[in-house]
Amino acid sequence: MGGIVSSIFGTSNATPPPPSAAQYDPYQAYRSAWAQPLNSYVNQTQTAMNTAGASNLADAQAVLTASQGLGTTLTGAANTAGTAQTGLANQLATGLTGQAGAYDVGVNAVAGNLATGLGTAAAGYGAAETGLAGQYAGALGGLGAGAQGYANQIQALMANPSSVTSLPGYQFLQQQGEQAVQRQAAATGSLVSGNELMALQSQNQGLANQFYNQQLGNLMNAQQGAQGLAGMQAGLLGQGYAAQSGANTAAYGADVNAMTGGANALTQALGLGYGANTNALTQGIGAQSTAAGNVFNMTTQAANTGFNALSQGYGGMTNATQLGLSNYNTMLGNLMQLSGASQSPAAGYGAAMQGYAAINAANQTKQSGLLGFLGK
Repeated sequence: MGGIVSSIFGTSNATPPPPSAAQYDPYQAYRSAWAQPLNSYVNQTQTAMNTAGASNLADAQAVLTASQGLGTTLTGAANTAGTAQTGLANQLATGLTGQAGAYDVGVNAVAGNLATGLGTAAAGYGAAETGLAGQYAGALGGLGAGAQGYANQIQALMANPSSVTSLPGYQFLQQQGEQAVQRQAAATGSLVSGNELMALQSQNQGLANQFYNQQLGNLMNAQQGAQGLAGMQAGLLGQGYAAQSGANTAAYGADVNAMTGGANALTQALGLGYGANTNALTQGIGAQSTAAGNVFNMTTQAANTGFNALSQGYGGMTNATQLGLSNYNTMLGNLMQLSGASQSPAAGYGAAMQGYAAINAANQTKQSGLLGFLGK
Protein backbone atom coordinates (compact mmCIF):
# COMPACT_ATOMS: atom_id res chain seq x y z
CA MET A 1 0.00 0.00 0.00
CA GLY A 2 2.87 2.39 0.74
CA GLY A 3 4.41 1.54 -2.65
CA ILE A 4 1.19 2.50 -4.42
CA VAL A 5 1.09 5.90 -2.69
CA SER A 6 4.82 6.53 -3.38
CA SER A 7 4.37 5.62 -7.01
CA ILE A 8 1.55 8.16 -7.28
CA PHE A 9 2.96 11.03 -5.17
CA GLY A 10 6.69 10.27 -5.18
CA THR A 11 8.95 9.64 -2.24
CA SER A 12 8.78 13.20 -1.01
CA ASN A 13 5.05 13.56 -1.49
CA ALA A 14 5.76 17.19 -2.73
CA THR A 15 4.20 18.90 -5.70
CA PRO A 16 6.81 20.00 -8.36
CA PRO A 17 6.93 23.81 -8.81
CA PRO A 18 5.55 25.27 -12.01
CA PRO A 19 7.84 27.17 -14.39
CA SER A 20 8.36 30.91 -13.95
CA ALA A 21 6.08 33.40 -15.66
CA ALA A 22 8.78 34.52 -18.03
CA GLN A 23 9.46 30.94 -19.16
CA TYR A 24 5.91 29.54 -18.85
CA ASP A 25 4.51 27.98 -22.02
CA PRO A 26 0.79 27.68 -21.63
CA TYR A 27 0.57 25.01 -24.25
CA GLN A 28 3.44 22.65 -23.76
CA ALA A 29 5.35 23.18 -20.57
CA TYR A 30 2.23 23.14 -18.37
CA ARG A 31 0.94 19.95 -19.96
CA SER A 32 4.36 18.34 -19.68
CA ALA A 33 4.59 19.21 -16.01
CA TRP A 34 1.17 17.66 -15.03
CA ALA A 35 0.57 15.00 -17.66
CA GLN A 36 2.74 12.38 -15.97
CA PRO A 37 1.28 12.85 -12.41
CA LEU A 38 -2.20 12.76 -13.85
CA ASN A 39 -1.62 9.57 -15.81
CA SER A 40 0.22 7.92 -12.92
CA TYR A 41 -2.52 8.84 -10.45
CA VAL A 42 -5.27 7.59 -12.74
CA ASN A 43 -3.48 4.28 -13.40
CA GLN A 44 -2.49 3.59 -9.80
CA THR A 45 -5.87 4.62 -8.44
CA GLN A 46 -7.66 2.44 -10.97
CA THR A 47 -5.50 -0.48 -9.92
CA ALA A 48 -6.30 0.18 -6.28
CA MET A 49 -10.00 0.49 -7.10
CA ASN A 50 -9.92 -2.85 -8.93
CA THR A 51 -8.17 -4.47 -5.99
CA ALA A 52 -10.69 -2.98 -3.54
CA GLY A 53 -13.60 -4.01 -5.75
CA ALA A 54 -12.30 -7.59 -5.90
CA SER A 55 -11.84 -7.56 -2.14
CA ASN A 56 -15.35 -6.20 -1.63
CA LEU A 57 -16.72 -8.84 -3.98
CA ALA A 58 -14.95 -11.53 -1.98
CA ASP A 59 -16.30 -10.01 1.23
CA ALA A 60 -19.81 -9.93 -0.26
CA GLN A 61 -19.46 -13.56 -1.25
CA ALA A 62 -18.27 -14.36 2.27
CA VAL A 63 -21.30 -12.57 3.72
CA LEU A 64 -23.58 -14.46 1.33
CA THR A 65 -21.94 -17.76 2.28
CA ALA A 66 -22.25 -16.85 5.96
CA SER A 67 -25.92 -15.97 5.40
CA GLN A 68 -26.49 -19.35 3.79
CA GLY A 69 -24.59 -21.00 6.64
CA LEU A 70 -26.70 -19.07 9.13
CA GLY A 71 -29.88 -20.36 7.48
CA THR A 72 -28.50 -23.90 7.53
CA THR A 73 -27.45 -23.54 11.17
CA LEU A 74 -30.80 -22.11 12.24
CA THR A 75 -32.67 -24.79 10.26
CA GLY A 76 -30.56 -27.53 11.80
CA ALA A 77 -31.00 -26.06 15.27
CA ALA A 78 -34.76 -25.80 14.74
CA ASN A 79 -34.92 -29.38 13.45
CA THR A 80 -32.81 -30.63 16.34
CA ALA A 81 -34.96 -28.75 18.85
CA GLY A 82 -38.15 -30.00 17.18
CA THR A 83 -36.89 -33.59 17.19
CA ALA A 84 -35.90 -33.26 20.83
CA GLN A 85 -39.28 -31.78 21.77
CA THR A 86 -41.10 -34.51 19.86
CA GLY A 87 -39.03 -37.19 21.54
CA LEU A 88 -39.69 -35.68 24.95
CA ALA A 89 -43.40 -35.46 24.23
CA ASN A 90 -43.41 -39.12 23.19
CA GLN A 91 -41.49 -40.06 26.34
CA LEU A 92 -44.00 -38.15 28.45
CA ALA A 93 -46.96 -39.79 26.72
CA THR A 94 -45.40 -43.25 27.10
CA GLY A 95 -44.56 -42.64 30.74
CA LEU A 96 -48.01 -41.32 31.56
CA THR A 97 -49.63 -44.25 29.77
CA GLY A 98 -47.47 -46.69 31.72
CA GLN A 99 -48.28 -44.96 35.01
CA ALA A 100 -52.00 -45.00 34.22
CA GLY A 101 -51.82 -48.68 33.26
CA ALA A 102 -50.00 -49.57 36.48
CA TYR A 103 -52.53 -47.59 38.49
CA ASP A 104 -55.43 -49.36 36.77
CA VAL A 105 -53.82 -52.76 37.38
CA GLY A 106 -53.35 -51.94 41.05
CA VAL A 107 -56.88 -50.63 41.48
CA ASN A 108 -58.35 -53.64 39.69
CA ALA A 109 -56.31 -55.98 41.87
CA VAL A 110 -57.55 -54.22 45.01
CA ALA A 111 -61.13 -54.37 43.76
CA GLY A 112 -60.77 -58.05 42.88
CA ASN A 113 -59.31 -58.90 46.27
CA LEU A 114 -62.07 -56.92 47.97
CA ALA A 115 -64.75 -58.72 45.98
CA THR A 116 -63.20 -62.09 46.80
CA GLY A 117 -62.92 -61.23 50.48
CA LEU A 118 -66.49 -59.96 50.65
CA GLY A 119 -67.73 -63.07 48.86
CA THR A 120 -65.87 -65.32 51.29
CA ALA A 121 -67.18 -63.37 54.28
CA ALA A 122 -70.74 -63.48 52.93
CA ALA A 123 -70.49 -67.23 52.32
CA GLY A 124 -69.17 -67.78 55.82
CA TYR A 125 -71.92 -65.64 57.29
CA GLY A 126 -74.56 -67.49 55.31
CA ALA A 127 -73.19 -70.87 56.35
CA ALA A 128 -73.13 -69.82 60.00
CA GLU A 129 -76.70 -68.56 59.84
CA THR A 130 -77.88 -71.70 58.06
CA GLY A 131 -76.20 -73.93 60.61
CA LEU A 132 -77.60 -71.91 63.48
CA ALA A 133 -81.12 -72.05 62.04
CA GLY A 134 -80.80 -75.82 61.61
CA GLN A 135 -79.71 -76.25 65.19
CA TYR A 136 -82.60 -74.12 66.41
CA ALA A 137 -85.13 -76.04 64.32
CA GLY A 138 -83.74 -79.36 65.55
CA ALA A 139 -83.92 -78.24 69.15
CA LEU A 140 -87.50 -77.07 68.74
CA GLY A 141 -88.38 -80.34 67.06
CA GLY A 142 -86.97 -82.28 69.98
CA LEU A 143 -89.00 -80.23 72.44
CA GLY A 144 -92.22 -80.83 70.50
CA ALA A 145 -91.58 -84.54 70.29
CA GLY A 146 -92.03 -84.97 74.05
CA ALA A 147 -95.40 -83.20 74.14
CA GLN A 148 -96.48 -84.91 70.95
CA GLY A 149 -95.63 -88.31 72.44
CA TYR A 150 -97.97 -87.71 75.37
CA ALA A 151 -100.69 -86.54 72.96
CA ASN A 152 -100.30 -89.72 70.96
CA GLN A 153 -100.61 -91.80 74.13
CA ILE A 154 -103.79 -89.92 75.13
CA GLN A 155 -105.30 -90.52 71.71
CA ALA A 156 -104.44 -94.23 71.91
CA LEU A 157 -105.89 -94.52 75.42
CA MET A 158 -109.12 -92.83 74.43
CA ALA A 159 -109.38 -95.04 71.36
CA ASN A 160 -108.85 -98.22 73.42
CA PRO A 161 -109.76 -97.65 77.07
CA SER A 162 -109.34 -101.36 77.82
CA SER A 163 -105.65 -100.96 77.16
CA VAL A 164 -105.31 -99.97 80.80
CA THR A 165 -105.84 -103.63 81.75
CA SER A 166 -102.40 -104.36 80.34
CA LEU A 167 -100.76 -101.99 82.74
CA PRO A 168 -98.72 -103.71 85.52
CA GLY A 169 -100.46 -101.81 88.29
CA TYR A 170 -103.88 -102.71 87.04
CA GLN A 171 -103.12 -106.44 86.94
CA PHE A 172 -101.76 -106.37 90.46
CA LEU A 173 -104.82 -104.59 91.87
CA GLN A 174 -107.11 -106.88 89.87
CA GLN A 175 -105.56 -109.96 91.45
CA GLN A 176 -105.81 -108.42 94.90
CA GLY A 177 -109.50 -107.53 94.30
CA GLU A 178 -110.41 -110.99 92.98
CA GLN A 179 -108.79 -112.62 95.97
CA ALA A 180 -110.75 -110.39 98.33
CA VAL A 181 -114.04 -111.26 96.56
CA GLN A 182 -113.27 -114.95 96.69
CA ARG A 183 -112.46 -114.78 100.38
CA GLN A 184 -115.70 -112.92 101.00
CA ALA A 185 -117.68 -115.50 99.00
CA ALA A 186 -116.04 -118.35 100.86
CA ALA A 187 -116.90 -116.77 104.16
CA THR A 188 -120.54 -116.42 103.19
CA GLY A 189 -120.78 -119.76 101.49
CA SER A 190 -121.37 -118.28 98.05
CA LEU A 191 -118.10 -119.30 96.47
CA VAL A 192 -118.50 -119.99 92.77
CA SER A 193 -121.97 -118.56 92.78
CA GLY A 194 -123.71 -115.95 90.75
CA ASN A 195 -123.14 -113.34 93.44
CA GLU A 196 -119.42 -114.05 93.35
CA LEU A 197 -119.32 -113.60 89.59
CA MET A 198 -121.25 -110.34 89.77
CA ALA A 199 -118.98 -109.12 92.54
CA LEU A 200 -115.88 -109.99 90.48
CA GLN A 201 -117.31 -108.24 87.39
CA SER A 202 -118.22 -105.13 89.36
CA GLN A 203 -114.80 -105.06 90.99
CA ASN A 204 -112.99 -105.39 87.64
CA GLN A 205 -115.10 -102.70 85.98
CA GLY A 206 -114.56 -100.26 88.79
CA LEU A 207 -110.84 -100.94 88.79
CA ALA A 208 -110.62 -100.47 85.00
CA ASN A 209 -112.55 -97.21 85.15
CA GLN A 210 -110.35 -95.97 87.96
CA PHE A 211 -107.14 -96.85 86.07
CA TYR A 212 -108.46 -95.29 82.86
CA ASN A 213 -109.22 -91.98 84.50
CA GLN A 214 -105.97 -92.03 86.41
CA GLN A 215 -103.90 -92.87 83.30
CA LEU A 216 -105.71 -90.25 81.25
CA GLY A 217 -105.10 -87.61 83.91
CA ASN A 218 -101.43 -88.56 84.20
CA LEU A 219 -100.93 -88.38 80.45
CA MET A 220 -102.66 -85.02 80.19
CA ASN A 221 -100.63 -83.62 83.06
CA ALA A 222 -97.46 -84.94 81.48
CA GLN A 223 -98.44 -83.41 78.15
CA GLN A 224 -99.05 -80.02 79.71
CA GLY A 225 -95.78 -80.23 81.59
CA ALA A 226 -93.94 -81.16 78.43
CA GLN A 227 -95.55 -78.31 76.51
CA GLY A 228 -94.65 -75.79 79.21
CA LEU A 229 -91.10 -77.05 79.39
CA ALA A 230 -90.89 -77.00 75.62
CA GLY A 231 -92.11 -73.40 75.58
CA MET A 232 -89.52 -72.36 78.13
CA GLN A 233 -86.78 -74.18 76.29
CA ALA A 234 -87.99 -72.73 73.00
CA GLY A 235 -87.76 -69.23 74.47
CA LEU A 236 -84.26 -69.89 75.69
CA LEU A 237 -83.31 -71.36 72.34
CA GLY A 238 -84.81 -68.34 70.57
CA GLN A 239 -82.80 -65.97 72.72
CA GLY A 240 -79.63 -67.94 72.12
CA TYR A 241 -80.37 -68.09 68.42
CA ALA A 242 -80.95 -64.34 68.25
CA ALA A 243 -77.78 -63.63 70.21
CA GLN A 244 -75.69 -65.93 68.05
CA SER A 245 -77.23 -64.57 64.85
CA GLY A 246 -76.51 -61.01 66.02
CA ALA A 247 -72.93 -61.98 66.79
CA ASN A 248 -72.59 -63.52 63.34
CA THR A 249 -74.01 -60.38 61.74
CA ALA A 250 -71.71 -58.12 63.76
CA ALA A 251 -68.67 -60.21 62.86
CA TYR A 252 -69.64 -60.17 59.21
CA GLY A 253 -70.12 -56.39 59.29
CA ALA A 254 -66.75 -55.93 60.99
CA ASP A 255 -65.08 -58.08 58.33
CA VAL A 256 -66.76 -56.09 55.56
CA ASN A 257 -65.73 -52.78 57.11
CA ALA A 258 -62.18 -53.94 57.63
CA MET A 259 -61.82 -55.23 54.07
CA THR A 260 -63.49 -52.14 52.58
CA GLY A 261 -61.32 -49.81 54.67
CA GLY A 262 -58.18 -51.66 53.66
CA ALA A 263 -59.17 -51.56 49.99
CA ASN A 264 -59.87 -47.82 50.21
CA ALA A 265 -56.51 -47.22 51.89
CA LEU A 266 -54.71 -49.21 49.19
CA THR A 267 -56.58 -47.37 46.44
CA GLN A 268 -55.70 -44.02 48.01
CA ALA A 269 -52.05 -45.05 48.31
CA LEU A 270 -52.05 -46.11 44.66
CA GLY A 271 -53.59 -42.76 43.71
CA LEU A 272 -50.96 -40.84 45.67
CA GLY A 273 -48.18 -42.88 44.10
CA TYR A 274 -49.65 -42.38 40.65
CA GLY A 275 -49.92 -38.62 41.20
CA ALA A 276 -46.36 -38.37 42.54
CA ASN A 277 -44.91 -40.43 39.68
CA THR A 278 -46.88 -38.44 37.11
CA ASN A 279 -45.71 -35.12 38.57
CA ALA A 280 -42.09 -36.26 38.71
CA LEU A 281 -42.24 -37.51 35.13
CA THR A 282 -43.88 -34.31 33.90
CA GLN A 283 -41.38 -32.11 35.72
CA GLY A 284 -38.43 -34.12 34.43
CA ILE A 285 -39.63 -33.94 30.85
CA GLY A 286 -40.37 -30.22 31.31
CA ALA A 287 -36.81 -29.61 32.53
CA GLN A 288 -35.38 -31.46 29.55
CA SER A 289 -37.65 -29.52 27.21
CA THR A 290 -36.50 -26.24 28.76
CA ALA A 291 -32.87 -27.30 28.38
CA ALA A 292 -33.44 -28.18 24.71
CA GLY A 293 -35.09 -24.78 24.18
CA ASN A 294 -32.14 -23.04 25.85
CA VAL A 295 -29.68 -24.86 23.61
CA PHE A 296 -31.71 -23.81 20.56
CA ASN A 297 -31.81 -20.18 21.74
CA MET A 298 -28.08 -20.08 22.47
CA THR A 299 -27.28 -21.65 19.10
CA THR A 300 -29.51 -19.12 17.33
CA GLN A 301 -28.04 -16.21 19.27
CA ALA A 302 -24.46 -17.28 18.56
CA ALA A 303 -25.17 -17.74 14.85
CA ASN A 304 -26.91 -14.35 14.63
CA THR A 305 -24.08 -12.66 16.53
CA GLY A 306 -21.45 -14.07 14.18
CA PHE A 307 -23.43 -13.13 11.10
CA ASN A 308 -24.06 -9.60 12.38
CA ALA A 309 -20.36 -9.11 13.07
CA LEU A 310 -19.47 -10.28 9.57
CA SER A 311 -22.15 -8.02 8.06
CA GLN A 312 -20.87 -5.04 10.04
CA GLY A 313 -17.32 -5.73 8.81
CA TYR A 314 -18.57 -5.91 5.26
CA GLY A 315 -20.44 -2.61 5.75
CA GLY A 316 -17.26 -0.99 7.06
CA MET A 317 -15.31 -2.19 4.05
CA THR A 318 -17.98 -0.86 1.69
CA ASN A 319 -17.97 2.53 3.40
CA ALA A 320 -14.19 2.73 3.13
CA THR A 321 -14.38 1.90 -0.57
CA GLN A 322 -17.02 4.58 -1.13
CA LEU A 323 -14.86 7.15 0.70
CA GLY A 324 -11.83 6.25 -1.42
CA LEU A 325 -13.91 6.54 -4.59
CA SER A 326 -15.11 10.01 -3.57
CA ASN A 327 -11.53 11.17 -2.88
CA TYR A 328 -10.47 9.68 -6.19
CA ASN A 329 -13.12 11.62 -8.09
CA THR A 330 -12.12 14.86 -6.30
CA MET A 331 -8.42 14.48 -7.07
CA LEU A 332 -9.12 13.42 -10.62
CA GLY A 333 -11.23 16.57 -11.14
CA ASN A 334 -8.45 18.76 -9.76
CA LEU A 335 -5.82 17.21 -11.99
CA MET A 336 -8.07 17.42 -15.03
CA GLN A 337 -8.70 21.09 -14.29
CA LEU A 338 -4.98 21.73 -14.01
CA SER A 339 -4.15 19.85 -17.19
CA GLY A 340 -6.89 21.71 -19.12
CA ALA A 341 -5.89 25.30 -18.10
CA SER A 342 -6.49 28.30 -20.39
CA GLN A 343 -4.26 28.60 -23.46
CA SER A 344 -3.59 32.27 -22.62
CA PRO A 345 -0.07 32.54 -21.18
CA ALA A 346 -1.14 34.90 -18.40
CA ALA A 347 -4.31 32.97 -17.64
CA GLY A 348 -2.43 29.67 -17.91
CA TYR A 349 0.24 30.86 -15.53
CA GLY A 350 -2.39 32.11 -13.06
CA ALA A 351 -4.25 28.83 -13.27
CA ALA A 352 -0.99 26.95 -12.78
CA MET A 353 -0.23 28.91 -9.64
CA GLN A 354 -3.73 28.31 -8.32
CA GLY A 355 -3.41 24.63 -9.14
CA TYR A 356 -0.03 24.56 -7.41
CA ALA A 357 -1.57 25.97 -4.25
CA ALA A 358 -4.63 23.69 -4.51
CA ILE A 359 -2.60 20.55 -5.10
CA ASN A 360 -0.52 21.21 -1.99
CA ALA A 361 -3.71 21.64 0.09
CA ALA A 362 -5.35 18.55 -1.42
CA ASN A 363 -2.25 16.38 -1.27
CA GLN A 364 -2.81 15.31 2.32
CA THR A 365 -6.53 14.78 1.75
CA LYS A 366 -5.74 12.65 -1.26
CA GLN A 367 -3.26 10.51 0.64
CA SER A 368 -5.51 9.99 3.69
CA GLY A 369 -8.53 9.20 1.48
CA LEU A 370 -6.63 6.65 -0.57
CA LEU A 371 -5.09 5.11 2.50
CA GLY A 372 -8.56 4.82 4.05
CA PHE A 373 -9.84 3.31 0.83
CA LEU A 374 -7.05 0.76 0.56
CA GLY A 375 -6.65 -0.07 4.23
CA LYS A 376 -8.63 -2.93 6.01
